[in-house]
Amino acid sequence: MDAIRNVLELVARGAETYLQNANSRHDPWLTLSAPLNTDGSVNEAARDRVVMCVYNLTRETTISTQAAAQPGAGGSGSYYQAAPPLYINIHLMCMANFGGAAYTAGLGVLSQVISYFQQNPTVNHATAPDLDPSIEKVSLELASLNSSELNHVMGLFGGRYFPAVFYKLRLIRFAATAMQAIVPPARGGGIAEQGRMA
Repeated sequence: MDAIRNVLELVARGAETYLQNANSRHDPWLTLSAPLNTDGSVNEAARDRVVMCVYNLTRETTISTQAAAQPGAGGSGSYYQAAPPLYINIHLMCMANFGGAAYTAGLGVLSQVISYFQQNPTVNHATAPDLDPSIEKVSLELASLNSSELNHVMGLFGGRYFPAVFYKLRLIRFAATAMQAIVPPARGGGIAEQGRMA
C-alpha cells in the first residue's frame, strides 16, 4: 500500500487542474516536491510554482487503536488478533516559490490554492476514483502556525521564507492484516456447560 503517495498525488492533481482552469499556462502552477535538493541547493524545477511538500507526519491520538479480535475463517469459532491500526496525519506546506517580479503573481496563485481547498476540503472515492481502496476519505484542515513554529518549519528548508499556507491532512489509516495470535473462543459458564462439567 502506497497510501501517502497516492493521496498527495491526488490532492496535488486536483489543485493543479483548478489552477490551470483559472489561468492556463504551459508549465505547471503547482508541484509536489521539496523546495530544496538533498544537497541543500535550490530545486530549480520548483521555481515560479507553488511547492506542495510534507513537513511532518504525526500520529492521530483521538481514535482508539485497540486491537479487536477478528473471527477466524470457516466458522471455526476461533478468533485471531492483528496489530492495531495506526492513524497518521500529514502536515502539508503550500509555498509560493515566486521571486523577483513574479512575487505578486505567486500571491495570486497561493490565493487560488486556498480557494480550491476551501471548496474541496475532502477527498473520497466519489471525488477521486483513484483513491487507495484502503482509504475511505481524507480531509484537509487549515493549520495556523505561530512565529516559533513557522521559523522552525522554514529552517527545515534552508531558512528561506516565501508566503505559505499550511494544512493538516487527516487521516491515513495503516492496518496490517497479518495474524499475530489466535484467540480461543470464550467459554460461558452457563447452566448447560456447568452440567457437562459435573
